[in-house]
Amino acid sequence: MLKILVVNVGSTSLKFKLFLFDQADLKNPKLVAAEGRLEGIGRPKSVFKIRVGEKTDSGETAFANYEEALRGILDSLSAADLGAGLGNLAELSAIGFKPVHAREVPLELAEMDEDVLGRMAEYNSILPAHNPPVIAAVRSFRKMVPGVPLLGLFEPAFHKTLAPHVYTECVPLEWIEEFGIRKFGFHGASHRYIAGRTPEYLGIPASELKIVSCHLGGSSSITAIRDGKSVETTMSFSAQSGVPQGTRCGHIDPFIPIFLMKVHGWSLDQVQEALSKKSGLLGLSGVSAEFREIQEAANAGNDRAQRAIDVYVYQVQCAIAKMTVGLEGMDTLVFTGGIGERGVDVRKAICERLKHLGVELDEKKNAEAVGVEAQIQRDGAKVRVLVLPTDEELVIARDAATHLKGRNQAQRHEGTKESQRGFL
Repeated sequence: MLKILVVNVGSTSLKFKLFLFDQADLKNPKLVAAEGRLEGIGRPKSVFKIRVGEKTDSGETAFANYEEALRGILDSLSAADLGAGLGNLAELSAIGFKPVHAREVPLELAEMDEDVLGRMAEYNSILPAHNPPVIAAVRSFRKMVPGVPLLGLFEPAFHKTLAPHVYTECVPLEWIEEFGIRKFGFHGASHRYIAGRTPEYLGIPASELKIVSCHLGGSSSITAIRDGKSVETTMSFSAQSGVPQGTRCGHIDPFIPIFLMKVHGWSLDQVQEALSKKSGLLGLSGVSAEFREIQEAANAGNDRAQRAIDVYVYQVQCAIAKMTVGLEGMDTLVFTGGIGERGVDVRKAICERLKHLGVELDEKKNAEAVGVEAQIQRDGAKVRVLVLPTDEELVIARDAATHLKGRNQAQRHEGTKESQRGFL
């Protein structure tokens, strides 16, 4: 039995799932023995909800940092009788992570050693809210459970199939060759889950589908998927790009920050702070970075909040249309992520201006599809419209299980380690 703990580290939040796999079936876990979410890490109050076995515990506490939060998770798992042979945490087969980016980002699941963490740290300046917490979490686990393999599936890995004319940015060739500037794409685990789940759900081979996957949440990206592979995506060199985010601006004219610095005397730090923490939906609405709260304010007559929604919806619509170029059409539109899975009104608004692409929504089906798998298109519509809750942790756990099984076989039969992975 493989026992794989997957930890999804956010800027102030942490999600986890403990998967148990029978080695005869590495696609379908035998059991999700535990799962939970902690929010507000580093703040005076941290909200948590943890299920271990049949017992669920929730409430408020205080986690000053990620090490305290991780220790809380491990203590919960240690104290519980999972009925799954997990006598102690040293028996974990592996711990999986969803790191975002690094210099020469690994194409496949990677051992989270100091070399990889160092290459992540080199990109801290473009991912200040993402990379440092993951690096800290990995190092904390290394101290708490020494000897347990720590594995990471980087978000750009799914987008390794982008063609050169798609991933090449229009900058001096020297930048590309010397600094590695290119489109990478992100939310890879989520889009990869959709790439696999959509054919299963529809009963149609991946080779026959042209899918536009909309991962909409506090961080959003749109990806075109053909034959199960990424062929175009909205995010580029950093997760700052693409459609507007909760606090991040997305794509803007690159001379806007230059204008602020040269004409108005802004510092580089001021510009970075504004574009990464005070822009996006928060900056436009003046209300919140949370879409639900912005929607409530708009419904109450807040014009700024409504404008933020209108801008977000329009940018997503434009992104979906762009994806159809990479696909040479579209037959399936999928909504996932927190907003995509539960945002009845925003899904309706997005689809309203896509009728020329064959998108027609059934309002009753759409209203009923909240956090569940569903088809919500009108009968007879040319394009299928799906709501599919994503499962990034499952994607990572499957890769970790496959990696461990392969490594164990290699060690038994050959006494050698796996060959070096490729990098982007």
